[in-house]
Order: sequence, then structure tokens, then C-alpha cells
Amino acid sequence: MQNEIHSGKFKQGDFFATEKSLIESFRVSSTTVRRALQVLVQKGYLYRKAGKGTFIRRLQIEETLGPLWSFYEEMEAIGLKPTSDLLAIEVQKANRFIAQKLRLTESAPIYWIRKLLRANDEPIAILDSYWLFDVGKDLAQHNLKSTNLFSIVENKLGISLAEADATIEAGAASSEEAQTLGILEENPILIMQRTVYAVDGRPIYLSRFAYRADRYKYRTRMIRGPMKVIRNYSPKNRKYGSQKTVENKN
Repeated sequence: MQNEIHSGKFKQGDFFATEKSLIESFRVSSTTVRRALQVLVQKGYLYRKAGKGTFIRRLQIEETLGPLWSFYEEMEAIGLKPTSDLLAIEVQKANRFIAQKLRLTESAPIYWIRKLLRANDEPIAILDSYWLFDVGKDLAQHNLKSTNLFSIVENKLGISLAEADATIEAGAASSEEAQTLGILEENPILIMQRTVYAVDGRPIYLSRFAYRADRYKYRTRMIRGPMKVIRNYSPKNRKYGSQKTVENKN
């Protein structure tokens, strides 16, 4: 049933099914159907109306932390249709933070690209990416509207991407972000910032994703291991998204 919700054929508020139709479709007991529906209600996918059936509450995307994937690859992996709108592209001067992440001198020219990312035509996130000038200049020669940037970089520009450093934190939508995403100002958003590196170790671009917190969440698996101590870390650095330095005492 969760796969049905993710299939793209439903919109928020659409009728999903009656218990009777689900019992007949899956050939299971009424108890099994009620339990399954309750799970999806608790997860926020559905809501129920007594005597009328079950209805779609919202699309919710759950992504597992791990692989370095583009938004397009993430959505396709879970059966959703990714699209995007190109909102802006221009040459800017790198501020101190961007310059540090991309190993540039401050005020060096870079390319800024902003896109609105959609899943099944629903706005999910705003992507701001800051590219090395030479890479951005080549990217600008291609059709960036509703296109997977990873695919252009690797298949058209011949740059093999290898890994990324990333941070994830909570935030509140600005008035501009709220208007673009179709939410209220100050609504919660999930912010992912990552620096992506080529196989030669060169940082290629810095990105900031502002996801709708009511549509997107991450899941990770944690394994207990040796205790580690955080060094050279202070709350002051947090507003810059700085990565903590972790050393093993052993």
C-alpha cells in the first residue's frame, strides 16, 4: 500500500480505499488490513473517515543516509518521478565560507545555480549549488532545466564524482523559501549542506538543500562502537556548518 501511495497516481486528499476493497484485493483478514492502515496513518501517509474509507494525507519521502546520490537518483530509487525548475544561474564572488570549502581565495568567481526540486510534481526542496568557475561555465552550456546535474558532470563534462562531506540540521523557512516551496514562513525545513569531491580529491561544488520537513526525512542505522572524543569544537562554529574534528583516543 505504501508503494501505491508513492506511485504518483494519488494527490493529497484523494480517496485511497475502503477496508472491504483492500480485504478483497490482498485476500487477507480485516484485522490485517486495519493494522496495516493504522501503521500508514501513524506514519502520516493516510487519514481515515468513519464509514467513508481512507484518504491520502501527504507524500512523504524517506531516504537512507549512505550513498552519494543526486536528487534524481534518490527519487527514481524509491519509485517517484523527479523533475526540477531552474530558478537562477549567475556568476558570483565566493564568500569566505564558500571559498574555504572549495579551496579558493575569497572573492574568486564561482557559478551559483538554484533549482526547485519536485517529486511527482510536488515541490520538495530548493537546491542552491556553488560550482568551481570552470565547471560551472561548462554546465551553463547545457540544458539545466529538469536535468540531473550529476549526469551532466559525469557523462558530459567527464568528471567522476567520488564522495562528499555533509551536514544535516533543522531550520525555519525564510519568506522566499516558503513561497517557493508552498509552505508558511517559519515552517520547519531540513537543511543538508554538502561538499562534493571528484576522484582526484578536488572539491567540485558546495550545495545547500532546503527540504520540506513535512515531506522529507532521513533514516540511518547506528552501531555501537568505541567511544570517541570531539576535539577542536565550539558552538561558535555551528552556525557555519563546520564539521567536527573527531579523534579516537585509542
